[in-house]
Amino acid sequence: MQPLIHLFASIFSFIFILTSMLGAGLGLTTAEITAPLKRKDMVWRASIINFILVPAIALLISSIFKLIPSMHAGLLIIAMCAGAPFLPKMAHLAKGNQAQSITLMVLLMAITVGYLPAVLPLVVPGITIYPLRIALPQVFLLMLPLAIGLLVNARRPLTASLIKPFVNKTAAVSLLAAAAIGLWKDFHIFAAAYGTGIYIFIILLIGSAMFFGYLFGGANREDKILMSLGAGSRNITAALLVAVTNFPDRSVTTVVIIGSLVEVVILLVLAKLYSRKKYFPQ
Repeated sequence: MQPLIHLFASIFSFIFILTSMLGAGLGLTTAEITAPLKRKDMVWRASIINFILVPAIALLISSIFKLIPSMHAGLLIIAMCAGAPFLPKMAHLAKGNQAQSITLMVLLMAITVGYLPAVLPLVVPGITIYPLRIALPQVFLLMLPLAIGLLVNARRPLTASLIKPFVNKTAAVSLLAAAAIGLWKDFHIFAAAYGTGIYIFIILLIGSAMFFGYLFGGANREDKILMSLGAGSRNITAALLVAVTNFPDRSVTTVVIIGSLVEVVILLVLAKLYSRKKYFPQ
């Protein structure tokens, strides 16, 4: 029974990633996605927030609360993996700029591939990271469906507009299914961690990341929201890969799994709040 649950969780997760990126591509053009890269302020703000500020927050939390090695490693891995596949979906829920969210996701993902092997071993000794193991799955799962969507929209815009609603609904349903099955599958992990303090530490990390992302995100509301969502959307896929391949005792992997739950809950709540201008007018 357990292997079957794992299989369904993986299937729905893959469906969500593929359809969300395909759906995004069906509604955009290549020019719309590449245009934000010309904004140098966006690039350096995103880089500083995600690869200096967020890891610094994790180190501060670990130092203040004197975290045990597994929590220290798990929190740092989460903090240093940026560019989550669900960032465009969160931007959509927040009624933000879909094209810019994809640009930001790809930018953060690309930097993560080079950043992790160079920096993570400095704060988590004994860790080994192979960049291609992180890069290749994300290229096929994210870039390929996005490229197909962009191509269909460019060559057959009418077809793109017809299938986009179905693809988006599929993405939404598969996300809910993956989350529900994942919660059921790993409930014993979430329950066992109650009382250890890890939930508080991850809430502090993700909450602080989103706060400072909004604070330093730029001059206008749209940029602030996007940078906040980007800072809170840690790349759990990459983080799990690092944890599983370096820590066979699973304790660090447990921290990352719990981080994925807490992260998604915080992002969903704030994305809905961001969509209402009365809560975040500027």
